[in-house]
Amino acid sequence: MEQERVAWSSSGHVSPSSGHVSSPSPSRHVAVFLRLPVSGQVKTRLMAGLGGDGAARAARFYGACAVHVLGEALRCASVACVWVFYSRAEEGPEVEAWVRGSVAFSANSGGNRVRFRAQRGDTADLGAKMWDAFGEVFSEVNAAANVVLVGTDVPGVRSRDLEGAFSLLEDSEHEVVVGPAEDGGYWAIGMGDRRDSEGVRGLLIGKRAPVWSTPCVLQDTVKAAAHGGVKLCVNGMRVLADIDTREDLEAWVHSREHALEGDEGDEGDEGDEGDSALLSVARDVLS
Repeated sequence: MEQERVAWSSSGHVSPSSGHVSSPSPSRHVAVFLRLPVSGQVKTRLMAGLGGDGAARAARFYGACAVHVLGEALRCASVACVWVFYSRAEEGPEVEAWVRGSVAFSANSGGNRVRFRAQRGDTADLGAKMWDAFGEVFSEVNAAANVVLVGTDVPGVRSRDLEGAFSLLEDSEHEVVVGPAEDGGYWAIGMGDRRDSEGVRGLLIGKRAPVWSTPCVLQDTVKAAAHGGVKLCVNGMRVLADIDTREDLEAWVHSREHALEGDEGDEGDEGDEGDSALLSVARDVLS
């Protein structure tokens, strides 16, 4: 039986940019780790808290959140390229078709700013997959580059968060930046080409690398950076929630509703339309 794919309807399309668009910088690249939103194969902890049809509900939210993150990455007018790293090599054509059908590429943003690559490395080792993704981008880009890698389960991310990460990396005081997550991990990590640095490599691979998917990921990363002499920036980016459980999703919805009721939204943020669509999906998934 064919596995159920969860489509993100045309009404949920995200336009990556509008208005004036500055020229992209050849040194700024965003990498996005993505899975196809297949019912039963994504967000299993969230699925467990959503009842009998939790698999389809979890996949629907994940798909909407992935579209949101991709849209925010493409709103970064200074970014030369968004690299989509998908989890299974055999799904490459389907991933590309899904992304291009879900994110409404405008004439300014252009689909030519997106590249698709399969994740490499040990499938059970997130750090190895991230390190390989950084290496692949650095190998293909001819200019000195900075790369910010972000996951697709962070509904609060904004283009300005990604732009801020690049600004921090362009400051010589920082070799690596991370965006802290509320659960003790991080939702983004960025660096320049530090493939020759054992200290930077040790943040993702080796005996001092974090035990992934635990509440100590950020703490362990800070310790590894101190041991390896890596100039790590932790406090320069917003603390955001990533969504793993029903409780995480409920807390995010409550936070967004409180912000909207208090008119505390991000004034002038082009992501408001996409955020409203994502909030609507989240409410429906929880109902």
